[in-house]
Amino acid sequence: MLTEAFFWSSKDGKQFKERFGDLAASPHLPFCTEMNQQLIEAYMPKAIIAPGLGLAEVCRPIYGLKFEDRLVCDKGRLAECYTDGIRPWVFTKHWTASFGFSNNQRSAVRDYIRSTWLPAEV
Repeated sequence: MLTEAFFWSSKDGKQFKERFGDLAASPHLPFCTEMNQQLIEAYMPKAIIAPGLGLAEVCRPIYGLKFEDRLVCDKGRLAECYTDGIRPWVFTKHWTASFGFSNNQRSAVRDYIRSTWLPAEV
């Protein structure tokens, strides 16, 4: 299943702020949160994986997430894991190469998710 934390987009961060303001304070965010909560309840995923470490600070309070762990490398944070009490929520460095996510970092994040946070049956 795939969803987005926020259902509208823009070409870049500047245009996003012009259209929607700060994501955490957006009046559209409660609508997106409610739709995502319904999807999560209907599908009961074993884990939630989200690109973008900044999303963790937006999602933590609205989904009641508690910090569990962090994966770091010499260049900084690669992933952070939270829980909603039922499943892990893993926020990763953004997946696009334009943000400097190397193949080695991708492999480290993939291995971290597989070995640490996903149940064996996933």
